[in-house]
Amino acid sequence: MVEDLQKIFVLSEVEYSVLLAGKGADSCYTLQSEVESIDSEKVCMAMANLYNTGLIDSDGDEFIIDENLNELVEAIINSSKVLFVRFGKEEARVLCGYITNEFVVICEKNKIEKGSILIYKSSIDELREILQEELPKDNDGEIKVINVKTGEEINGFDVCFAQLRGELR
Repeated sequence: MVEDLQKIFVLSEVEYSVLLAGKGADSCYTLQSEVESIDSEKVCMAMANLYNTGLIDSDGDEFIIDENLNELVEAIINSSKVLFVRFGKEEARVLCGYITNEFVVICEKNKIEKGSILIYKSSIDELREILQEELPKDNDGEIKVINVKTGEEINGFDVCFAQLRGELR
């Protein structure tokens, strides 16, 4: 189980968008502040890269996403609540947590490889520990839970986690 929680996928923003669209997502709350138009050449390059890295395969009729990555993509698409966290000011660490009944899928802007996203699974308890340690004490950070269906936002660390704990238990 711990091994599953530590698997991190690194995808370009285009690869991420292609996977979500390929799974039928009409829309999704994401880290991308501006979603650029993706032409067919970019889609083909993203698909080729996903195939070459083993993240997708083909059975001749359709593409098949790696089992571990597919679980995360499905959770992102089907999540009813998203945790948004910005650590510090504008250029700081930013992540979205897609909440399921069993785990949280974290999508985080990759600070090392610009234009890419880190995607991994976490437990709600592990996420809470990370946030308690890393959220700035000077209130420069931001944390909120967004109800995907209604757009309602819940702000504040304790309130957000009380809300999330209630859903996971």
